[in-house]
Amino acid sequence: MPYGRLKNTEVVERVQKGMILEKPKACYKEVYDIMRKCWSHLPENRPSFRVLKEQLISVSQGILVD
Repeated sequence: MPYGRLKNTEVVERVQKGMILEKPKACYKEVYDIMRKCWSHLPENRPSFRVLKEQLISVSQGILVD
């Protein structure tokens, strides 16, 4: 679990301070970029579920081609 050793309140505090998880070693940069957009403090900067689905499909197709 990414924040397994922290209490829920500690996770919220860290995220509010901009302390987000580092990119996992096995994670594609494109996937991590999408994750970061989802973590935006401003709701208008977060992708909608429709856009998120489109982005994930696009990334997965690129990964499967490689």
